[in-house]
Amino acid sequence: MKDVKCSKCRKSLRYIGDGFAPGAIFIGGDRRMLEQWLGNVCLSCKLVFCANCIKVGGPTPCPKCGKPTMPAQRMHLEKIGLL
Repeated sequence: MKDVKCSKCRKSLRYIGDGFAPGAIFIGGDRRMLEQWLGNVCLSCKLVFCANCIKVGGPTPCPKCGKPTMPAQRMHLEKIGLL
């Protein structure tokens, strides 16, 4: 598993898994794309923020550009070239 660091404070984001129970079947793509770390990603600025540097779990704008951020899921981290 890749260590994902906050762009602001450089602390590692806590890995929280993919949300599936062990043995669950995922239909419709690569289940790994739903893996998540506790934080948010700005797709515009290509920045990652930990839960201490930005509020998670709600609509939180990027502190740099003001655009909405996304959960730090593998699919978003790959879009910004981090994974």
